[in-house]
Amino acid sequence: MDELEDIFGPFPRELNHLFTIFQVRIKLQKTGIKAVKVAGNIISLEFDKGILDQNPDLKGRVIDTFISRPKKFQFNPDYKVVYTHKKNVDPEDLVLFAEEITELINPIN
Repeated sequence: MDELEDIFGPFPRELNHLFTIFQVRIKLQKTGIKAVKVAGNIISLEFDKGILDQNPDLKGRVIDTFISRPKKFQFNPDYKVVYTHKKNVDPEDLVLFAEEITELINPIN
């Protein structure tokens, strides 16, 4: 991306947000997450129950990851997770959060 900025100049904010979405999707692709929503300082994750049901190992890691951290994450029986960040979530925060979640669920990858 730095090379593109060198050639074309600074990206518009909307394009930076699009790049952020791509980065987050790539990082979370092996976690079974089907949706990420950000509103202010709240990040909500929704897992694909079909994928989790087909992969019991992944399902167990997802459950263990969030059940073992009740002060940090709210884990609902419908496989939705709510995380409250200390400030409004900006694109960099979201990418770091995606990296952290990926490492928690799939520590080897």
